Amino acid sequence: MTTLYLVNRRDAAGQLCDLLSAGDALVLCGDAVLCWQRAWPQKVQLHVLAEDAIARNLQLPANLPAIDYPELVRLCESHARVVAW
Repeated sequence: MTTLYLVNRRDAAGQLCDLLSAGDALVLCGDAVLCWQRAWPQKVQLHVLAEDAIARNLQLPANLPAIDYPELVRLCESHARVVAW
């Protein structure tokens, strides 16, 4: 069962590495977008909410997907569980 993790706090970002499984996805939003450079496990898909990255004037690399709200909804629908941190 795949899980989509929505993380909106920087302090919560470091706490979930042990919970991530292959096939899971992680969306950084709110202040958690500042953690995009963290060493995330390669077994998960990492996404950053574009609106929050822009609000914090972040320049993301081309290989890191910045998603909008419609894409966030699609991710929520495509995973068996959604967990917000």
